[in-house]
Amino acid sequence: MEIIDAHLHYSAVQVFQQAAEEKSEVDYSKIGLESIMSECKISAAVGMGLAEATPGLFPDVDTINPMGLDLADNPEKLYTCLGINPVRLKYDRGEQELSRLENAIEKSKVVGLKIYPGYFAFDANAKVYQPVYELAKAYNLPIIIHCGDTFCDKSFLKYAHPLSTNQAAIQHRKINFILAHFGNPWVTDAAMVISNNPNVFADLSGIVIGTAQDIQKALNNQPVINNLKTGLAYVDNYEKFLFGSDWPLVQLAPYIEYVKQLVPEKHYDKVFYKNALQLFTKIN
Repeated sequence: MEIIDAHLHYSAVQVFQQAAEEKSEVDYSKIGLESIMSECKISAAVGMGLAEATPGLFPDVDTINPMGLDLADNPEKLYTCLGINPVRLKYDRGEQELSRLENAIEKSKVVGLKIYPGYFAFDANAKVYQPVYELAKAYNLPIIIHCGDTFCDKSFLKYAHPLSTNQAAIQHRKINFILAHFGNPWVTDAAMVISNNPNVFADLSGIVIGTAQDIQKALNNQPVINNLKTGLAYVDNYEKFLFGSDWPLVQLAPYIEYVKQLVPEKHYDKVFYKNALQLFTKIN
């Protein structure tokens, strides 16, 4: 089965490097990513742009826009969703930052834009994001929105709730919005937003982090599995979901098997491959 991983990380952010060593035990490098992509038959992957100006200060309000992939030279099959730091847009040289963002968008392997509600104290409908949304329209790029739990103890959780996406989706019907992590643990709220908006989708990344053993433990956690399946059943449209891993926070091969347990087999081709091609139109 051919797979597109619609959500992983490839940035020199210390917390990712530490997680790769201490939690998932993966080789967080170009060689490591290329190797696991080949092993898992992943034909393309989408990296979420993220950076820190000061090592260890994630999330860092001083990072310039846009945030890209800066771990090492990108693997050939790795595409980029440029990350947005809203603090710089609001308080520091916004026009200059937007100009730099537009210049970066024009590069061939930029397939989307990523905002980080919760990591930054702005929700998806914040005024500061409106110029970013206009660029997304102009270049036909989806907006990926962090939703749900954060991999950080300095986060502002109320901004990461999926309901804030509803207003943005109504106001910007020409943009496709992708709720990262299916809004977990606010899965039913995310499902409501997805169901009510034709331009809102979700990826299934980052629901579990760690090793194969952690994933097996998660598969035995029936209340959580039931919650996820309830959300999927409520939407009842597997064209609305994409596979993503959140690598390096999780081992990729067992996480693929985890998502297979959530999705009926007859929908694998859509969730693991075709839906990503439809949304990330620059992937080839």
